[in-house]
Amino acid sequence: MKLLGTIPLETKRLNLKRITIDDYNEAFTNVFNNSNIAKNTLSKKHVNPIETKNLFEYYEREYINLYTYRWKIELKETNELIGMIEANQNNYTKYY
Repeated sequence: MKLLGTIPLETKRLNLKRITIDDYNEAFTNVFNNSNIAKNTLSKKHVNPIETKNLFEYYEREYINLYTYRWKIELKETNELIGMIEANQNNYTKYY
């Protein structure tokens, strides 16, 4: 299997793109600060945007590994970040 890493993907309604450090504030507001979302993911609820920024800095470093597949999910209509998805062989509990 040829490893491609996180390449842009799109559907009729969604864009899937690499997460960048510039996304941290919107991700904090829309995803990581929401208890209902956090309880259904592997992530803990973030108390402040700096936690999300630190996580996204880690994510950006991980993109060098082509085994890392991690996207932000945006609505095409509004470009609003509505979630994230990942598949990763690494155990990233070392971040937490």
